Amino acid sequence: MRKLFRLPCNLAMKYHIVYIGKNQAAKLLESAGYVKMQNGIIRNISGSGLRFTSNDDLNVGDIIQCAFVLGNTAMFIKSKILEKQHMTGASAKFRYRVLFLDMTSETQDKIISYIFEEHLKQRKFKTEYIQS
Repeated sequence: MRKLFRLPCNLAMKYHIVYIGKNQAAKLLESAGYVKMQNGIIRNISGSGLRFTSNDDLNVGDIIQCAFVLGNTAMFIKSKILEKQHMTGASAKFRYRVLFLDMTSETQDKIISYIFEEHLKQRKFKTEYIQS
């Protein structure tokens, strides 16, 4: 897997666990659109995944559907939780690292373009701030 630049950010996101395996009742509810969306905050993002914080206790290996907006583009990306950290004394209880799954190259290109544009804005702002 190639390493991609991670853009630090604070973006709102919604997510829900994607039910897989033998839980047929949960699968039926999900396919009918009955899913409980949870709240999270994206702390950094790359073309291959993101890191987010949440108060919800998820498990490494869980598959989640992430929903967030980059610029004016809505993103809906299935992801796998790779890492979980319990946080103490923070506004959120858990920090997760996820890998994007089943993502088209077009979607990845949109994410990378957003990251590039935002990084340039941050560098420009930092340069202007230091010079003033």
